[in-house]
Amino acid sequence: LWTVMGWAGMQRYAVTWTGDQSGSWDYIRWHVPTLIGSGLSGQAYATGDVDGIFGGSPETYTRDLQWKSFTPVLMGMSGWSKAERKHPWWFDEPYRSINRSYLKLKMRLMPYMYTYAQQTEQTGAPIVRGLMWDHPQDPHANTEAYKYQFFLGRDFLVAPVYRSQAASKGWRKDIYLPEGRWIDYWDGRVVDAGPQGKLIDQAVTLERTPIMVRGGAIIPMYPSSLYDGQVPKDVLTLDIYPLGHSTFSLYEDDGNTRQYKEGKFSTQALAVDAAAGSVAVSIGAVQGNYDGIEEQRSYVLQLHTRVRPHGVSLNGQPVSEVAGKAAFEQAASGWYYDAADKYGTAHVKTAKVSVRKAYTVALALDAAAPLAATAGYPAAPAQDNAVAADSIIVLNRPAEEPGHRLENAFDEKPGTWFRTIRDQSQKTGAHEFTLALGERRMISGFEISPRNDKHWQSGQVRDFEVYLGDRNGEWGKPVYTGRLKLSEGLQKVEFPAHAGSLFRFRVLSTQEQADDDSVQDPMVTASSGNEKQARPFNALTPPVVNPITISEFRVLEAPAPNKPKQQLYLSDVKAYKASGAPVSKDGGLQMNGLKFRKGLRSGAGSTLDYSLKGNWHLFRADVGVDDSCRKAGSVRFQVFGDGQLMFDSGVVAAPAVVKPELDIRGISELRLRTLAGDAKAGAVCGNWANATVIGFEGDKVGQ
Repeated sequence: LWTVMGWAGMQRYAVTWTGDQSGSWDYIRWHVPTLIGSGLSGQAYATGDVDGIFGGSPETYTRDLQWKSFTPVLMGMSGWSKAERKHPWWFDEPYRSINRSYLKLKMRLMPYMYTYAQQTEQTGAPIVRGLMWDHPQDPHANTEAYKYQFFLGRDFLVAPVYRSQAASKGWRKDIYLPEGRWIDYWDGRVVDAGPQGKLIDQAVTLERTPIMVRGGAIIPMYPSSLYDGQVPKDVLTLDIYPLGHSTFSLYEDDGNTRQYKEGKFSTQALAVDAAAGSVAVSIGAVQGNYDGIEEQRSYVLQLHTRVRPHGVSLNGQPVSEVAGKAAFEQAASGWYYDAADKYGTAHVKTAKVSVRKAYTVALALDAAAPLAATAGYPAAPAQDNAVAADSIIVLNRPAEEPGHRLENAFDEKPGTWFRTIRDQSQKTGAHEFTLALGERRMISGFEISPRNDKHWQSGQVRDFEVYLGDRNGEWGKPVYTGRLKLSEGLQKVEFPAHAGSLFRFRVLSTQEQADDDSVQDPMVTASSGNEKQARPFNALTPPVVNPITISEFRVLEAPAPNKPKQQLYLSDVKAYKASGAPVSKDGGLQMNGLKFRKGLRSGAGSTLDYSLKGNWHLFRADVGVDDSCRKAGSVRFQVFGDGQLMFDSGVVAAPAVVKPELDIRGISELRLRTLAGDAKAGAVCGNWANATVIGFEGDKVGQ
């Protein structure tokens, strides 16, 4: 059963997916906390179509598939809106090969994921986990600071890439490692994190999504295959990261029927003990049975020791060392050490043996030998704050000279230009264009360059206006008005940051035009002898703006503060202004039987004003009618930012609960208003449960 919605109990049978969506970088980003939250709500098998069913690109498809390969459900559906199909094999190289490699890795990891699926069936524990699940004592466990990464089971930490290579300059920043030892899955680098955790940045190529493995992990893997059942599962690989004592209980069944409910399944205890001078791997006898069980298997061990063993034994009997990888693959059993494989990996293979017996593989190590030192993770270099070109969509454009489209200004190629049409037979007034920025951003300026040939003076912008908004056509006043100089090079314009998802640029004049914007015939002016005389005006004739040429144009985004995030409940601070019905704080708030520890209860007509100082960026709450006054009537909830209506819940009647989540960047005054839902409403009371603002350390809410 696949569904986008349902009632309590559907989590027992259903895969829940997020519906028909369009692929984008934001689509990747918001799915990460969505899947974590779904798991915490009992929806262990939640997902979304790889790269949506509309929109997207080869790069967003690959990035979305990469991280979803580390989730229990992976689904794709062909797009309906254009010729490109949403298949992993549809896109050209290098995307096709990268997609294939991640899908094959997912197949190999099936015994690891399936074991956690069995645990979910028994306990309800999520497979895709947030930081709080296995690290409840971590200082960030109950915050949203690192919600764009997750754990697959206990052992894999996955940090999805949700920015393009162009936008990120090849970096995934702010990967948080909780206390413990973590090993880079791709190259073997080791990081030890203390009780306060550790932040790292990782350089990423297109084929690499950051994956870290917990020290002590035992990862069971099946042979490489294209689909389940293509090859026998008679080789079990154990990918081992030795650290002290660790265990894993492998679960298997026929994978097709519900006979496991009748006891037809198997378990196998795996353990590793690592100490100075030795690593011992205990492979327990398989317990249980099911149709199709592999009675004999070869065990292949990959032990990331970072030091060469001087001997390997199986149940006390020495295992022969072979010359290298090629000989190892040909031999029925043996071992070799590859110092170049993730800073040193010992590979051990047994012949096919009965799974009904227990085995111990022991590695003898030199206790005095130092472990191979691994490279560190340098901080990502400082980056410019330009909005990446692949995040921009041209929403509105002026009349363009053939071959000189507006997109040429964003391609980072100075030799390609954007030019407005030079035919001035039809006057249209100011030139303007509107850009969709991919998401809501704090915009603080732009950079502009003229044509880069000997005629660089021609077509240069002089007077301009900048608008920011979220609805095309609803602009209000410009956020900045200015005048550029005549310059052969790049000019940078900065202004106080304003929030918006749409950027509108209006060109009011060019450098060729007179300083007083006069377009009067100079011969008429000369004959009058009075340069200060009143200029003629005709409201039906647009002002003349000469054609413009731009070689480069970049929209600048204000960087977020490099500070820890903070979350503040509004019930913990005092509104600087309160009017109307009285408001009570915390305790006693209840909706549909669910009690809320934090929040505000207010009556019809109440208004609360809060002054915001700093870089607050998000407001959220759960709003609805309190259980104590359900019979009194319905309620409306409104949120204003700097006097402008940002949110209106409409009429809310019990048992409905609405969850506003609003971008409040740039807002200095936040108002919460509660209204009666209808004129007949009695002593209604509405809850602003968990009313919270999220910002950065040092941000204040006060008078």
